[in-house]
Amino acid sequence: MQPAVALTDVSHHYGEVTALQEVSLAVAEGSVLAIVGPNGAGKTTLVRAIAGVIDPNGQVAIDGAPAAQVDRRRIGILPQAFTPARRLTPRELIRHHAARYDAHPDPAAVLGRVGLGVGELDRPYERLSGGQQRRVCVAMAIAHDPTLLLLDEPTAGIDPAGRRALWAELERIREAGTTMVITSHSFAEVDRLADQVCILDAGRVLAADAPAALIETVAGGHRLEVTPAPASLPPVAPTAEVVDGRLRLADCDLETAAAVLRWLAETDATPRRISWDRSSLADVYAMLTEAP
Repeated sequence: MQPAVALTDVSHHYGEVTALQEVSLAVAEGSVLAIVGPNGAGKTTLVRAIAGVIDPNGQVAIDGAPAAQVDRRRIGILPQAFTPARRLTPRELIRHHAARYDAHPDPAAVLGRVGLGVGELDRPYERLSGGQQRRVCVAMAIAHDPTLLLLDEPTAGIDPAGRRALWAELERIREAGTTMVITSHSFAEVDRLADQVCILDAGRVLAADAPAALIETVAGGHRLEVTPAPASLPPVAPTAEVVDGRLRLADCDLETAAAVLRWLAETDATPRRISWDRSSLADVYAMLTEAP
């Protein structure tokens, strides 16, 4: 089946700065791709390339057609930095923004989907809290029911309860068949929403796969951490390393964990904390982006 979004050897430069380097990705129809990476990794540039806002080297296709030629009404975009007309109300913003796409939804219904209360619908945007403003921006992106949704840090500045409500709405949108590409610094968000994760750094794809596959191939099943790290590394675990003052052993099975604990007891080490947890996407991210 043809992917909803396909990037082939996509590169882009801002003057002498390389923002993207030969990025190749495919996003299945109705799925969610989460792009994670450090600040300046190229995440926003990648979203702009998919949106057709910039013209990079390489190929960007949406449903097989060049991104620049796709009907804009099929795409919903939430930029990372976006400030609509501050004196308009959320109701007015939804109405005016949707009309640009020849859509005429019920503003109250759209804003309700992102958790904005009735009391805020007719309050000027500039008088809303930062989290409420971000919800309005998400509502503007989804108001015309796009088939491809591009969200750059969608829940930035939103309180925990608001994030959960917005995640539930994004899940509903995905279940309705909408393809999504999101950028995020929240692994809770990525864990909940993503079907595929792309880890980007310095414009390059370090890894891209389903979350479970990334965890298994990069971080292994479990991780052992000892805080603070002992004065020496355990000879029973030659792959152990010290990270941020902690002894860390990735892909650590139960037998190896037990051997490390016996070694700690024999050396009279007195750690404050020992944890043996299932590896996570955060572990994968740390292992790849912190690698020398």
